[in-house]
Amino acid sequence: MGIKITIPTRLLTFKASERDDWRNGLRENCTDEYLRTLSGTKGFGEYIVGKHYEDRGYKYLHRFGIFGGNKIGTFPDGDLVIKNRFGEDFFVKSRTLYPSFNEKVRLELPDLLIYKPDFSEIKFVEVKRQDTNDKLNTAQVRTLALLNLLLECDVEIFEVFLDSNAKQINDVIWEF
Repeated sequence: MGIKITIPTRLLTFKASERDDWRNGLRENCTDEYLRTLSGTKGFGEYIVGKHYEDRGYKYLHRFGIFGGNKIGTFPDGDLVIKNRFGEDFFVKSRTLYPSFNEKVRLELPDLLIYKPDFSEIKFVEVKRQDTNDKLNTAQVRTLALLNLLLECDVEIFEVFLDSNAKQINDVIWEF
């Protein structure tokens, strides 16, 4: 018997007009600098989920590094969150894990790092947009499960639907 992890899957809806505004570059309500620069509707689902959390007193980042897959300082805001939440020692040690993974055991970092402004809470979120037929893959689920186990923090999956297309969704269960 292995370790079993249930990853909550949440549903959020959007209006077609919100997506159209995003596509047309109306992004002044988006606090993530990188998401604002993406073309077309790229980053729209992440914005919808990020806004959902902002309305509840959180902040969010689309670009962050953990495990050492990037150079320190590439994503300074993400580095700051990780250091403030887990400490400098953890931050440095976590940077050594990336070489442990290879083609057979791939990791794919989640779309969003969600955190309280005082760094008392942190969670990682994968976002899937149904209108683009975006699907969850094994590397994404594996990474969420590892983040949950190693950091003892919440992880979630959000399915983002056009409001008229919302349907029943189920949590994801991962077993090691």
